[in-house]
Amino acid sequence: MQKKHVAIAVFLALLVIALFLMLGLFNVSEENSENGGAVTGPQAILDELAKNGAVSSLMVYDTVVGDGAEVQQGDLIAVHYTGVLPDGTVFDSSIPRGTPIEFTIGAGQVIQGWEQGFAGMKVGGKRLIAVPPELGYGANAVGSIPPNSTLIFDVELIEIIQSDSETEAQ
Repeated sequence: MQKKHVAIAVFLALLVIALFLMLGLFNVSEENSENGGAVTGPQAILDELAKNGAVSSLMVYDTVVGDGAEVQQGDLIAVHYTGVLPDGTVFDSSIPRGTPIEFTIGAGQVIQGWEQGFAGMKVGGKRLIAVPPELGYGANAVGSIPPNSTLIFDVELIEIIQSDSETEAQ
């Protein structure tokens, strides 16, 4: 059963990488008149990785916009994720465990890239978050993550377990 979960996580990671590669190979870019026609989304992440070997700032792209409540500072949330290095190495995933990770936005329980990357996300949404080293683990090696690594996460917001406004009302 454990091998099945690992296989699912590897498949999902390869799917994310394939999406990045396909967008790069077919030169798909999204242009938005609000940002002066700049390339956005996964293509922008690919372009910056190709140019610099890392992303220089947090990059967020909604692959599915949720229709539930929006994450606010202080909310306790549950998310599924797969973390991938730019070379395609999967370094962690909640999928094989079958249990989403829970944390409170703004409580310092996760890396800053996650604190900022989940802001404004809606329940049911899926998002790619590219985290620069300074918002990840910086110069520290953590497990299979080398120092100064860009981290790419494919995340899904499962639920807001407790909203900050619910906490204040109690």
